[in-house]
Amino acid sequence: MKTLPKVLLIIPFIFIACSSANAVKIETEMLSEAQPKKPVENIVVFENLHDIDNDYTEIAKFKSILFEENDPEQKIIEAFKNKAKDIGANALIITKNEASVQAHRDLNVGGITTGIERTIEATAILTN
Repeated sequence: MKTLPKVLLIIPFIFIACSSANAVKIETEMLSEAQPKKPVENIVVFENLHDIDNDYTEIAKFKSILFEENDPEQKIIEAFKNKAKDIGANALIITKNEASVQAHRDLNVGGITTGIERTIEATAILTN
């Protein structure tokens, strides 16, 4: 009988953990040696390769696919900027940015959830 209250205390934590927001998973392919960390607020995001005036070194390629009810574009880009900071890049070049409306089975609440599936690929660079 004493174990029953402990089990009841654990159940709310399980529901909270399952209902939390999706984490951004980033596939990373290192292209050169990581550099010292940079401040995240200094990471510049380029949408077009032709906007870069300086020579640069490619450090890594990132890829992420994320489905959420609201468009996760900014969430992915912020995660890319944090990853770029950690490997010493000072800029990102977005090489792919696609979105599609999707319907996914929602195991947390049951039923079908519609939302945006966003695929973004980027190259982390160090400009000279």
